[in-house]
Amino acid sequence: HLLSKNERKLIVIYSPFPDALEHRFGVFSAEVREFMQKFNFALEKFLSKTKETNSSFIISADHGLIDVKKYHHLNTQNPIYRNLILPVFPEPRFASFFVKPHRIAEFEESIKPLKDDFLFLKREEFLHSALLGNIKLHPRLDDFIGNYVGIAVSDSAFKNDFPNSAGNHEFKAHHSGLTAAEMLVPLIKIDF
Repeated sequence: HLLSKNERKLIVIYSPFPDALEHRFGVFSAEVREFMQKFNFALEKFLSKTKETNSSFIISADHGLIDVKKYHHLNTQNPIYRNLILPVFPEPRFASFFVKPHRIAEFEESIKPLKDDFLFLKREEFLHSALLGNIKLHPRLDDFIGNYVGIAVSDSAFKNDFPNSAGNHEFKAHHSGLTAAEMLVPLIKIDF
């Protein structure tokens, strides 16, 4: 369908790549490099066909990733694990901790060795910080934030290890931490 002279259209295209490849193979892997080379070639070809169309293209990402060098396994041998009501979630580099009320002091002691790898904040500290932006908080957020959160500031991540679980796969790269590689994303604008 042809657009009238004054009509504008917004077209959004999402791809799970390179994100999926970076998780699996690592940010600087040959697989990611090969994908990005093919993507750049296809993009250049597409853009050459859209010249003089009075179009704007915006290319960005929803987050960056970082290669994880160290996993902190949360299992029965880990002192953090004994203090928890349920496993940590939602992300390996942004963990919400629901701590047993009678084990708060033990939990606080158990996270001390990880202070160089994670920023730990009490629930209220996190909710009142600028980390969520200056927005009205979603009413269901309350269900997902435990007594504490741990946000990665290094190349570490948490991993729940469940007894008798099938497969203990560890991704090479993750997101949701506070490193520049995860928080700074490209924003490319091309006008024709």
